[in-house]
Amino acid sequence: ASLIVMAGHLQACRFKDFWASVEGQRDLLNSVPGFYDAVRSYALQVLGSTFQRVSKTTLMEVMKLEGMGLDTLITTKCKSSGWAVAPESNGGVIILPKTEQNQPRAKQVEGTKYDG
Repeated sequence: ASLIVMAGHLQACRFKDFWASVEGQRDLLNSVPGFYDAVRSYALQVLGSTFQRVSKTTLMEVMKLEGMGLDTLITTKCKSSGWAVAPESNGGVIILPKTEQNQPRAKQVEGTKYDG
């Protein structure tokens, strides 16, 4: 049942809840090669298609990384994937590359005429 709960957290992109549920299954999951890397890869895809800016705190929670591990991820992504640290943020905000998915879209309301 706990694997189903974990899958539900991932599917709903509730990464903080997912990582909390991993704690009780660590022995099992440690035996699956590449499991944590695959989850983090998925989380990065979700972040990149959803946000243009993300706080370092949010990134830490989503990736379940901190300290040197988090700093290494940010440095690597800045070099390879177009990430940047927002200069005004003192290192607290990461700017992600703009994609078709993370652009704001105009809302369309059916049946509304605008004669502007």
